[in-house]
Order: sequence, then structure tokens, then C-alpha cells
Amino acid sequence: MWGRLKRPSPRHTNIIETCRSDDSDFCRAVVAKGLLSEEQMHRAAERYQLGRSRSGKTIYWLIDEQGIVRNGHIGDSWVSVMLQHRFPELAQYIRPKHCLFGLHLLDHTDRDAFKCHTDLTDHTDCAGSAVFKSHTDLTDHTDMNTGSMHVKEQGATESVRSVCDKEQGATESVRSVRSVCDKKQDATESVRSVRSVCESKTICVVERESSAVILSELFPDHVWLAVPASVSFTVDMLEPLRHRKVIVYPSTDDTMSNYVAWLELADMARSLYHLDISVSRLLEDRATEEQKAQRIDLVGFLFEGVGRSRKE
Repeated sequence: MWGRLKRPSPRHTNIIETCRSDDSDFCRAVVAKGLLSEEQMHRAAERYQLGRSRSGKTIYWLIDEQGIVRNGHIGDSWVSVMLQHRFPELAQYIRPKHCLFGLHLLDHTDRDAFKCHTDLTDHTDCAGSAVFKSHTDLTDHTDMNTGSMHVKEQGATESVRSVCDKEQGATESVRSVRSVCDKKQDATESVRSVRSVCESKTICVVERESSAVILSELFPDHVWLAVPASVSFTVDMLEPLRHRKVIVYPSTDDTMSNYVAWLELADMARSLYHLDISVSRLLEDRATEEQKAQRIDLVGFLFEGVGRSRKE
């Protein structure tokens, strides 16, 4: 399992390719604690295109919905900061604009769903045009031969046979047209079905990249995004989620301040972007006072005591 992952898409090969791996300290710890199996961890690392630094730290790449790498969170720092220190002459050109972690999954889902439809439609249109053209020419030619039969009686049998053969060919052409149309209709229905599935997937937002990675395997019916660590979150980061159903699972605290802050952000996003967004009360209602004091998130709530129970 452990090692490099398969090559990323060409748009972000240069910056990500050399360090992609499921062999970081985080990945190993998740498996060791029993949160995910090795296979699940591998899939999750591949899904989010996780990287590994030389020291073993995980690199959480921020890739937007267009496949553009915005930055990379690594430990307590950022890839952009490291580059600025290493190449001061480039500092003026490095202006990272952060986005939600995992945002590239929306682009990946939609693009794959519609690529087949586009290719198939173009191919079907060409085939359909050729069949219709052949059928039209054949019909005109048949009419001409039929008129000729009324004028000349000699060779009538051969003409009739020719007409019948061509009529049969026309019938086959029509059947071919119907087959193409049926396939095109089936393809359209398939795309509509795929699009419906993609658009029906609820977007879940958590506040830790590591939690999004883990939850993506535990609850694959949702798309899991995360607010990047150490980032001053602004409501415009939710704009790419337009027309999607969004549920935020904020980390809890003993004053409910984080939950209330998210309620305000959700109201703003609803007003600005017409988002179908809600803020979950799960942790506020079910977490203990001790857990709230620890400011745990959804993964912490689901797996609290895993390490302790394993030792017992």
C-alpha cells in the first residue's frame, strides 16, 4: 500500500507529482488507530491527492473547482510561505488565494460525468446525418426508377427488382436511423441519471482537512470538503457551492461561539449565493461538556476512545 500514488491530472502535474503519497505520518496513524483500513486510506489519499514532505508530514493541496492549485497546507506552514523563503525573488508573484480543501472533487465529478456524453453526442450526430443523407438520396432515386417503369415496359422486371432492393435498403437505413436515435436517447437518459446523482450528493463541510479525508471513506454518499487550517475563512469561499445542498459540521466549544459564527456565515451565503446551506447541531446537542471544552470535531466525536479501547 504505502508509497507514491498514481499520476495526477496534467493540470497540476508539475507541482504535485513529485510528492504525492499515502505514506505520510497521518496516513499511517489513521490505519494504525483503526479509523480506516489500508485500502480505504489509499483511496482517500488518492482522492484528495495528498502529498508527503521529506520529514513525513502530510501536504494537503488546495485545488479549486477548475483544477488550479491554490496552495498547500503542510504542518504549521504553507507551501507558498516555504517558496517565498526559499526563492525571495519570487515573493511578489506568489499571491495565494485559498479555497476549500477538496473543492476539486466537484470539478472531477462533473467533468467525468459529461465527457462521455459529449463524445457520444458528437459521434451520434455524424452517424445520424450520414444515415439520413443516404436515405434521402435513395428515396429520390427510387422515385425516378418508378417513373421510368411507366414509360418503358422492356426490362420492367429488372427495374422492379432494383426498386425492391433499394426499397429494402431504405428500410434498413431507416432501421439504422431508429437505432441511432434510440442509442442517443439512451445516452441522454444515462447522462441525466449521472447528472442527477452528482447534483444530489450533499456537500459536507468540516473544519479539518484530515477529517474530510477520513469521512470521505466512511460516508461516501456525500462530498466532504474542509476549511483549510489557519485560514481566515470568508463567505466568498462558499461561492463555488452554488446550487448544491450544503451541510456544515462545525467543531464544538463550551460557549457555542463557533456554532453561532457559522450560523451567521450560512445566513450570508444564503443571501449572496442562494445556497441551500444548513449548520448541523449534532455536536452541540450530543457532545459532552468535556468534549466541548476540548473543541472536538465530528471525527473526534465519532472515534473518541478508539485508542483507549484498543489498549484495554
